[in-house]
Amino acid sequence: MWLKLLSRLRNPTKAIYGSKIWEPFGEIENSQFEDFISKNSVRMYEKKWDAIHRSHGVKSEDPAKIIISFIDEKVKSNSPFSIIRANDGEGTLLFGETFKKYDRSPLDTYITKRISQIIFGSDQLIPDNVNEFRKLLQTSIENADVLGIPVRSFIRRKLNNEHISDVDIRAVLGSYAQVCYIFEKLKSNKNYSTIIITGPWISKLLLPHFGEIFQKFSNISIITGNKGLGEKIKNSFKLKHVNEINIPGQRSMRDKSAELHWPDRYNSVLKEINSLPCDSLVLVAAGVLGKPYCNSVKASGNCAIDIGHVADIWYGKATRPGVKNEVIEEWAL
Repeated sequence: MWLKLLSRLRNPTKAIYGSKIWEPFGEIENSQFEDFISKNSVRMYEKKWDAIHRSHGVKSEDPAKIIISFIDEKVKSNSPFSIIRANDGEGTLLFGETFKKYDRSPLDTYITKRISQIIFGSDQLIPDNVNEFRKLLQTSIENADVLGIPVRSFIRRKLNNEHISDVDIRAVLGSYAQVCYIFEKLKSNKNYSTIIITGPWISKLLLPHFGEIFQKFSNISIITGNKGLGEKIKNSFKLKHVNEINIPGQRSMRDKSAELHWPDRYNSVLKEINSLPCDSLVLVAAGVLGKPYCNSVKASGNCAIDIGHVADIWYGKATRPGVKNEVIEEWAL
């Protein structure tokens, strides 16, 4: 497989990786990606993924049941928790940190600009603040109780089954980085000894169980870019009140009149988190910044679940590839 990939990259008549998705690589980025895949095989990724799941993975055909049991234990002991997902988007920010050789390289800069554009509508916001974003993400992962990471088959599926021009190199490298980062931390950092590892779609698997989860808490809050979602949740689940903390949606920087999520709204949201009452469950749908929000919720003594695109499903929007209309129809509030 790797000889085929290298041949594609060396042959200028072939399509460029991701040419149908993003602005194509330059020659330097091409060379660095060629170097990376020659030294980091798909099998290496899969072996590290396997090792992570042997030691810390959810060993059940029903991960949601394990997470519900975890929540029950935390509620009974009156303990705060943070359940987050760290998929390829978060891994993109950790690529240079995980693979030091490429830190601040053209390849690292390329994928960092791409994720910055996706989230904030500006390809410079994250690169200009990359150290701070990395630190926030690393701390959030270290303090998480449950962590959803990329799926085992993702990279092999992308590189083997998709046409070269359709391969999202940012997502591929982000998945590599996230899994390899967690693998190294589990070996060297005792703070990770009790972490539970599951998949990136754990919040989606919890969809049938949120009504049960809500009954365990006196106060429910949601951090979301979907205005009015709190009211929908309150009415659908017959709750007394849902506190809604609004944030700018993804790519909001394209609207120059909109409030900036970073750093303007981010800092004010942290203050709102710290003022929440005890026995609060906070649902967080805030992209990369949702991880430090969850961490702050736990630090304040409350409980957080990173629900990601479940917020959009509840709102009736299909914002992720692979989310079928039937899912929206079944779960929209």
